[in-house]
Amino acid sequence: MLRIIIVRLLLLPPSLLAVATISFLLLAMMPGDPAVSVAGGFATPEALEAIRESLGLNDPLPVRYWNYLVALVHGDMGTSFVSGAPVSQELVRYLPNTVMLVTCGIGLAAVLGIPLGILAAYYRGRPIDRAARTWITLAQSVPLFIIGLLLIYVFYYLLHWAPSPVGILGFTDVDPPRVTGFVPIDAALVGAWSSFRSSLAHLVLPTLTLALVNLAFFGKITRGLMARELSSTRTEFARVQGLRELTVVNYAFKAVRIPIVTYGMLIFAQILGSSTVVELIFAWPGVSRWGLEGVLALDIPVVQAFVLFAGVTTVVIYLLLDVIVALIDPRVRLSDH
Repeated sequence: MLRIIIVRLLLLPPSLLAVATISFLLLAMMPGDPAVSVAGGFATPEALEAIRESLGLNDPLPVRYWNYLVALVHGDMGTSFVSGAPVSQELVRYLPNTVMLVTCGIGLAAVLGIPLGILAAYYRGRPIDRAARTWITLAQSVPLFIIGLLLIYVFYYLLHWAPSPVGILGFTDVDPPRVTGFVPIDAALVGAWSSFRSSLAHLVLPTLTLALVNLAFFGKITRGLMARELSSTRTEFARVQGLRELTVVNYAFKAVRIPIVTYGMLIFAQILGSSTVVELIFAWPGVSRWGLEGVLALDIPVVQAFVLFAGVTTVVIYLLLDVIVALIDPRVRLSDH
């Protein structure tokens, strides 16, 4: 396992260099003038030229690329053209909100979807299986934003059970002092219980939106893998030996858990960088929404930082995936020796 970790860590720098280079070149070729976005459509040509000079946009492309890499090595991801704040500070500010949302959403989807898939596989062809497949088909065919808007309409507008979808805190709630960046944890640490309850309440609907969509994917892959395993000669042999059905199902799940874990980690990595729709619907102050606003404003440092963040996230999650698979599967550890 140690060799796997070392190899992955050695691959990290060239992977990041490739991601940084590709994102830089793509943004350099992107149409539009960032100076116009900064100064507005009524700026004079002299003002626009001064802004381009101050932002370094008039430098040759190799010079800009070299300056970008040198700054990146020193931990400087640039300054936002729009807000004027360091991009690294903005990324650190928004990242915990997205990590919290995606972790809760994918975690709930796994908790609900995996048992659903196991039940559907065990009772395949029966009403439970048909109901599960109907839900899976429905959840996969309905767009994410429709589910989010329906939840808002039912639980906020009709039932008044959920707070207004205005972000992670209500308008009258006090933002707790930043300690970890995770608002509920920071609120609990300083004893701001009103903000603590409000942040948890605001987390419910976006979490449900992500969970209701993704539990269908967990249920589908679990059902397919478990149905094949429960029909295998290995499972039939276990039944012939007189093992209880619960034990047989447990053995079957252990045989298919690695593909499910792999699938879940890949889904987590994908949504961590693409939860834009949910963050927009619920005005959630997350990384994906921040990246989209950077694209719309031609805020190149913000977009470069967002693309780099997505690349780093993917590489790190692949590393964690290798470690987790090695921990739960002895065959992987033995193959390393």
